Amino acid sequence: NVNRDRGNVARALEHFQIAANLSGDIELAAWSELRLITAIGETSGIRVAMARLDEVRRILTKCGDPRPFAALHLWLVEAESTIGKIEHAWRNLRTADTLLSQIDDVWLQGYLAVNRSALHYYSAEITAARRHAEAAIAHAQESGHRTTRCAAHVNLGNIEFSQGQFVQAEQYFQAALECAESGSLSEVIILENIAQVKLHLDDLSGCKAVLSRLEVLSDRNQNEKRKHYNRW
Repeated sequence: NVNRDRGNVARALEHFQIAANLSGDIELAAWSELRLITAIGETSGIRVAMARLDEVRRILTKCGDPRPFAALHLWLVEAESTIGKIEHAWRNLRTADTLLSQIDDVWLQGYLAVNRSALHYYSAEITAARRHAEAAIAHAQESGHRTTRCAAHVNLGNIEFSQGQFVQAEQYFQAALECAESGSLSEVIILENIAQVKLHLDDLSGCKAVLSRLEVLSDRNQNEKRKHYNRW
């Protein structure tokens, strides 16, 4: 997990594969498989990761805990929205919501709120997108989960940017940057957003400085998602 957060996805993938193969604890095996499919998606693309879904579902069914099942459906929300399958993403979000109604898990509730915010944003439902992003931040304050806080601030930054509120957008992106691990894909995404804001504010020297920083990051830890952002 540390390697993944720091952008060393290939190294993370190696450890997740070992964990998934060696674990005698079915719950740990379930979470290892979830982390593994996420890392595969980042290194090789969503469609390659999807090929492992049957194996992941088999292990999660054997585990029987609703928490990893909810996490799988939330990952599917991200994966399917990335490739444009918004209706499929909504369906998985509703399934995750139903599973989480059975348990009290503030981290997963934050994860759910972030994904719900993103889907409302993709559906041009800005008020709802903002409300759920703010709910995600509240959950993150309770759970202490920095990645949730980071993602929620990115969502809020995108909302403000879409409304033409560039100064407020940059403030949210800067808040997200403070939560992002140095060298991570999250840092790349946030810096790219900040560069766009500075361009719209006619701060060309500031934009150039951010792009220079991005060029250094782009040379590190190449994988499928980074290739996408490099092209963008």
